[in-house]
Amino acid sequence: MRRLTRTAWTGAVALGVLGALGVPSGLSGSALADGSGDEVPRYRFAQDARHTEGSPISTDAPRLKVGRHTDELSADGTAYYRVRVDEDHGTYLSVTAVPPPRTSVAPSDGLRVTLQGTDGRACDRGRGGFGARDAAFPLTVSVRWQPEGNCPEGDYLLVVGRVGKAASGRWPIELSHMAEPRIRAGQRLPPPATGTEPSRTPGVRGESRRISGGTGFNDAVGVADGTYRDRLLPGQVRYYRVPVEWGQRLNVAAELGAPDDGDTRPPTALGLAVHNTTRTPVLVAPRGRGDGTAPVSLSTPTASYDNRRQTSAKVTTMRFSGWYYLSVSLAPQVERVQREALPLTLTVRREGTPGTSPRYEGDPHAAGFGVSDEDRRQAREGVPADHTAEEESGTGPLVWVLAALAGLLLAAALVALALRGPAARRRSRRRAGRAAPPVTDGAPTPRTGEGHPGDRGWGAEGYNCPSGPGQGSDDGPAGPEGRGSW
Repeated sequence: MRRLTRTAWTGAVALGVLGALGVPSGLSGSALADGSGDEVPRYRFAQDARHTEGSPISTDAPRLKVGRHTDELSADGTAYYRVRVDEDHGTYLSVTAVPPPRTSVAPSDGLRVTLQGTDGRACDRGRGGFGARDAAFPLTVSVRWQPEGNCPEGDYLLVVGRVGKAASGRWPIELSHMAEPRIRAGQRLPPPATGTEPSRTPGVRGESRRISGGTGFNDAVGVADGTYRDRLLPGQVRYYRVPVEWGQRLNVAAELGAPDDGDTRPPTALGLAVHNTTRTPVLVAPRGRGDGTAPVSLSTPTASYDNRRQTSAKVTTMRFSGWYYLSVSLAPQVERVQREALPLTLTVRREGTPGTSPRYEGDPHAAGFGVSDEDRRQAREGVPADHTAEEESGTGPLVWVLAALAGLLLAAALVALALRGPAARRRSRRRAGRAAPPVTDGAPTPRTGEGHPGDRGWGAEGYNCPSGPGQGSDDGPAGPEGRGSW
């Protein structure tokens, strides 16, 4: 019984350490690393996101500061937020609705977002829908304010609401507020690129690389030019990010492979989309229904600062140098014929020679714009967006958890050895006492345990260490077992 108690105590302490560090007790290192498994993972919100509860009344709207925010949106409600804009920055606001995986939605269900003055006059508005039944993937709608536009600086209201009645329940939402510094006056900008016609499907370059895409913008995995292999469940969406510089255009293709059992590819509904640095949708490939043999591909216009003066929506959204996001999704209806994850091949190619950046009044990279050497490295090495320096150097939370577990197991082993020594000596003395011959002078033979506290089951330091079943056993405490997941 005591042997079981020591082992259980050690495991309980280990789980307590995991809980104190914020790690679910049912997960091990590999489970935390990639979250793989048969269940569709949930969207991962920004680690530094503030919870900002929108008001149903415009006069009580909370201030939406630059950064990430989270909230919930009811089926029939409208949420108001207050935003301050100034002539020194361009303001970009994106709202991502995240219905739970496999939520039942209609093609017309969606999200509407309006940026309006306190007088009710709309400055910009956006609207987006899921486009297919039960395709409840993360949905992003964006609006913007530009200093050179027709709307004056000052306070504005961001109005967010849902469209359609098929989906019930509350949807978690993530709001992104980015402020781009103005460029310096008097500089000559390069003319907008004219090469906006679709490019050919990106070709394979060298060996393909195995990666695991993220659940959303916040943990999107970095990619560069090349071919990547991943896996995609029915009803799942994977996110990737690629740095695009001034003068470059992005070509991307996604293709499903046959199941591992060698059967033919099931009828698929593969989706592909590109979002710019502020999460604004650039291009969305129509979700096709075929035999899965043809890749889905997209080709963006060339990134240019001067694109913001153009009228075409797909051209004006290519107005930044910075991270661009790719999302690949598989319709949940595929589950009727294929429940397992399917092989996914993603091919990325950037065209064009990187150009010179315009001169900004402030630091664009600190505001989330532009491409640095560090960004290029993260793309080459597949670093996710929510990485930390500690995680890259091997000193992140998971490493500390494993180190704590190793320390606990070592301490438990030392305790077991310490208990084993005195108990073994006591048993040896008892055996010697029972086997001793009677003395020849007729004096009574002293029984083991009389005369010195150490012989009555006391340790050398005077601590009570009663012997009993299991004490001093060679069986050491068992360590926790780990499991891997997506």
